[in-house]
Amino acid sequence: MQRISREELWGRLPGGDTVTIVEALPEPYYRKAHLPGAINIPHTRIDELAPSLLPDKQAEIVVYCANLACQNSGIAARRLMELGYAHVADYAEGKEDWIAAGLPTENRHDGRPSAPIAVTADDALPVACSLDEDDLAARSEAVRRELFVGAEERRELDAGYAFRFPGDDDWKARIEEFVATERRCCSFFRIELIFEPGFGPIWLKLTGPTGVKQFIEEGLDVSQTAA
Repeated sequence: MQRISREELWGRLPGGDTVTIVEALPEPYYRKAHLPGAINIPHTRIDELAPSLLPDKQAEIVVYCANLACQNSGIAARRLMELGYAHVADYAEGKEDWIAAGLPTENRHDGRPSAPIAVTADDALPVACSLDEDDLAARSEAVRRELFVGAEERRELDAGYAFRFPGDDDWKARIEEFVATERRCCSFFRIELIFEPGFGPIWLKLTGPTGVKQFIEEGLDVSQTAA
């Protein structure tokens, strides 16, 4: 798959080159901030929306999502290529990279001129898992069965939850494996591990932007964890 860097993409915008930029994140994240002139086609709606929003299959198209950990743009770009679009590139570093470089974004979606807005890198991260639905369902079941049902306590935090687990090496390994997976597929999480002294309990804290608490409740199904 063809890749395009931030510098290459930015260099094409001021010169007026014809390029169609597609954000492959869900609409709420597009509305909050998107690259200048980008249209919104979530990766799950490519088949539905591409025929009307991208009628020219010879057009130069650049797809992006949140960051390197987010797979939406890669999924969307591959599907566009399968549908016969000839010139598709993936800006894999995505909106987080764009914002970190201080480049402008828009928060309008009606095609009219809009002044750039100031947003943080956290604003670019979608509260959504990057796995597809089948993988997500299997993974959620595994997490529920193998990790969260073993939590000894659940505490609600302002921006997420904290879970207390036994402090033995087996639980340490399970929790660390979970953390490694979450960093790949759910990069919006802020993850903290606290090891109590004397091989005491292990605390796993999951927090993040607006929507994280609902994601934990629904996506990880922690309802069986002791409160």
